[in-house]
Formats: sequence, structure tokens, C-alpha cells
Amino acid sequence: MFYMAYAEYHDLLEIMEKMISGMVKHITGSEKVTYYPDDPKGQAYEIDFTPPFQRIRVEELEKALGVMLLETNLFETEETHKILNTRMAKAIECPPS
Repeated sequence: MFYMAYAEYHDLLEIMEKMISGMVKHITGSEKVTYYPDDPKGQAYEIDFTPPFQRIRVEELEKALGVMLLETNLFETEETHKILNTRMAKAIECPPS
């Protein structure tokens, strides 16, 4: 997380896009990378990190994810913490290490 005085969220989005794009280019030599998921079909996907990134509304994200996102004013509550832990446990495999 970062902060910039007198900046609005559009400014912060632009900074994040440049930072992520720059990191990807520095690491891979290109703003485009090929992703090979563990897919039996062997399908590869090209991911383009060239700014500007696509922006979608929260409602579209909720529909694509199949879950309702939480209200931002509830993020600091214990109930939200439990909901997020439950969702993450379902979404990500974390074998004991």
C-alpha cells in the first residue's frame, strides 16, 4: 500500500500500472508473458501487462467470481476476517509446510 498527497484514485491506479508493468518487463524482458496453467489440455495464455489495464466495475467482478464482495466499511470487523479466511481456504490450496 502507498499514499500520495493530493492524488486521487486514478493517479494511484496509473502509478500501480506503471510499477507492475515495469516489474514484469524488468523480470521477463517484455510486458507480455505466457502463462502455462496446470491444464490437461496444455492451453497456454498470453497475459499483457501493457498499461492501461482493463478496468471493470465491482458488479462485473462479483459476477465473474461468483461471489458477493464485502462492503469496504466492514473490512476491519471480525466477521469479515472469518468470511475472507473461509473464501481463501476454498480458493487456494495451502499444504502444511
